[in-house]
Amino acid sequence: MIKIFSALLLMLSSTFVSAQKKITYFEHIAPIIQERCAPCHRPGTAAPFSLLTYEDAAKRAKMIGRVTGTRYMPPWKADHLYRSFANEKRLTEDEIERIKQWVADEAPRGKEPKSGKVRNTNIAASPAKAADAILQVHRPFIVAGDLKENFTLSVIPFDFDHEPNVESIEYISDNLKLIHHANFGIYAVDPSIDISRDTVSINANNLSTYATRLTQLTQNLVYYNGWVPGSTPITFSKGLGFKMPKHGVIVLTNHYAPSSVQKTERSSLQFYFSKTAVERTVNTLSIGSGGVGEITPSLMIFPNEVKTFHIRMEIVEPLSLLYVWPHMHLIGKKFTAYYSTAAHDTVPLVRINDWDFNWQEAYKFKKLMKIPKGAVLTIEGIYDNTAQNPHNPNSPPMIVFSDGLMGTKNEMLSLILVYLPYKEGDENIDL
Repeated sequence: MIKIFSALLLMLSSTFVSAQKKITYFEHIAPIIQERCAPCHRPGTAAPFSLLTYEDAAKRAKMIGRVTGTRYMPPWKADHLYRSFANEKRLTEDEIERIKQWVADEAPRGKEPKSGKVRNTNIAASPAKAADAILQVHRPFIVAGDLKENFTLSVIPFDFDHEPNVESIEYISDNLKLIHHANFGIYAVDPSIDISRDTVSINANNLSTYATRLTQLTQNLVYYNGWVPGSTPITFSKGLGFKMPKHGVIVLTNHYAPSSVQKTERSSLQFYFSKTAVERTVNTLSIGSGGVGEITPSLMIFPNEVKTFHIRMEIVEPLSLLYVWPHMHLIGKKFTAYYSTAAHDTVPLVRINDWDFNWQEAYKFKKLMKIPKGAVLTIEGIYDNTAQNPHNPNSPPMIVFSDGLMGTKNEMLSLILVYLPYKEGDENIDL
């Protein structure tokens, strides 16, 4: 009996090992790379190498196993146990295990399909029609070959003879390999204000000379979003969208990756308009630094201090959220947002336990997320202004405060909501 049992165990073990050895690139690994890696790791992007072929992946197999096993890659900062999102990039445990087994088996190739490449899909492809409007930064930015990061703020003024219905927006760069990420806000400007000369591009750390004017131009936020590696064009579902202001500005902030040689880059936004009227207008609300709501205590962090700040705001009309976009700067440590109801229920929105300025994201809900009237929205930010913080830009640490602008060495605490006025049944609508 013991011999029979031992034989069965040996057979099961052999079957298990055999099954493990069936993990191959084309059958199991390529689909993961297609979905999770190729949006960034393809020619023309800021990623340091492409992963579109078996050869690309196989020669880096050990590194791929290492960075996926530690969840360093693909980057996804939101705590999925707090709230999961529709645009989640994190690998599942099963996907990580598949990669681990593939690496352990020395990256077997498997049966190759007709095309051996991972599809270089239209990750940043435009809609089928030509853009209706292209709004471009007025001049290229020169990235010095000094291996330093650069942060710029550009103002792009625009005028239309009507208020077009926006159905899609695409961020475009003529040198996408330099762009780490980009954020943009669309602002309506009072018609009495002349914006024709507001074609500005400046270092985001040197805003003081333009701060007053920038504040004047950014009083009425219409829409806010951005681009990170792997982003797709922003496209609204049928009937949703917003009207482009007739007279306004785009404020675009670019984070440039370090470069060892001098290069130039010029960004633009392509807009696609619809003749169909927008049935439900997508709105944007900026809460915190540069927006509504009071940060308590005042956002000031002294040297060698770890400090927590809050924003609490009552929701006066019910909302249906599409996205939330958290924002802090370099010494941000942890970001949390949630709302509480009159019944003392706490509903999580987003939590980032280890804030990283380099990996910011607009988090898209799986379904429209209702926030009821009377709910209290709470935002909590923790900042680490100590020498032990490797992201601290000052050595030794210096006093850091908020001026509501984008200078990276100062701080911000904000949450941008992209939302609709709530309608009955919204919480059942998939995004």
